[in-house]
Amino acid sequence: MLDVAAQAVALLALLLTLGALRHAATICVLWGVAMGVRVLRRDESFERRWGFAGIGGGSELLAVWLLLAAGGVSVLEAYTVRWPRWRWVLVRWGCVPGRD
Repeated sequence: MLDVAAQAVALLALLLTLGALRHAATICVLWGVAMGVRVLRRDESFERRWGFAGIGGGSELLAVWLLLAAGGVSVLEAYTVRWPRWRWVLVRWGCVPGRD
């Protein structure tokens, strides 16, 4: 019951900050961190840990989307980084062969 109340309070905090996207993103990040810490508890079942991890990950993803929207970045702009830069990263990590 306490978990449901905590989720409701986090949702209420998020709804109170919808006018300011950066503040809403901050709430999402903090809630994601709280869920990440909750995953580390040993006396939770495996299924509950996965649930907390999913909520935390979704909260972090929502925070990134809110920050992108607050900065005026469209999804198309965010995913159209020039290919040579990505290729350099992939070569550096050893994912693709580089020039000999």
